[in-house]
Amino acid sequence: MSHTISASNVSPQPNFTVVELTPGVYVRTSIPAANHAALRAGFAGYTVNPRWTVTKLRAWKKGRQWRDALARQEMVVRPSDSMLVFATQPGADPSQSSDPDKPVQPSSGNWFTRKRMAIAAPFA
Repeated sequence: MSHTISASNVSPQPNFTVVELTPGVYVRTSIPAANHAALRAGFAGYTVNPRWTVTKLRAWKKGRQWRDALARQEMVVRPSDSMLVFATQPGADPSQSSDPDKPVQPSSGNWFTRKRMAIAAPFA
């Protein structure tokens, strides 16, 4: 039995919109407009609303992750358009990125590998 993919079975590309996280800080995201308030609440550091749906909770969590990444200087606010971007992206302000004297270490995408390296570091 062969399966064919019709246009109705293919998910469309996500629609990215620009959201103002705080006054003067913007970000491009595919999070639906109904969840933008939860995204802003997470970025601003507010607590979770226990009545939120799962999608609002995920938006809040993404906002919190972006706030933490900005604090760790993994993300920066691009001065040209006040857009929140990853520090390694072209067009990001290199003066706001990490210390230039500090060697750049490759980041492993595996959480367990990073955790194991962090635990083993004091004993090395």
